[in-house]
Formats: sequence, structure tokens, C-alpha cells
Amino acid sequence: MRWEKAGLRVQRQVALDISYGEIQIPGAYRIDLLVEDQLVLELKTVERLTDFHEAQLLTYLRFAESGWGFS
Repeated sequence: MRWEKAGLRVQRQVALDISYGEIQIPGAYRIDLLVEDQLVLELKTVERLTDFHEAQLLTYLRFAESGWGFS
């Protein structure tokens, strides 16, 4: 991948655990690409992005504790 050739750390299909009170759900979500443990990239093959896609990305950002994301 081009980013890796540039020396960036890129992780694919990063599992995100979620918890709600005492309930733990390991691997509940998967981030398509996580760059340098900071940038969340969610890849889509759709004609246009919807509110659902935005909500999905915001959820991933919250659980990944990341401030940057694009879909």
C-alpha cells in the first residue's frame, strides 16, 4: 500500500470492542483502515454517502478514540 511505502503504519480490519455498563462485546465493529492509530478510513463502494455512513464513521471514531476519519 502506498502509505506503508511512505513509512506509515496501516492496520486493516481493526476490531473494536464495545462495552455498555457491564456488557462487553469484543470485535463488535471493524474499521477498514487505521493509519498511525489516529486516522480512521472507512471504504465504501456506493453511489453516494448517506447519513447512515456518517453515523457509522462517528461511532468508529468514538470507540477508536480517534479524532480523524473519512469515508
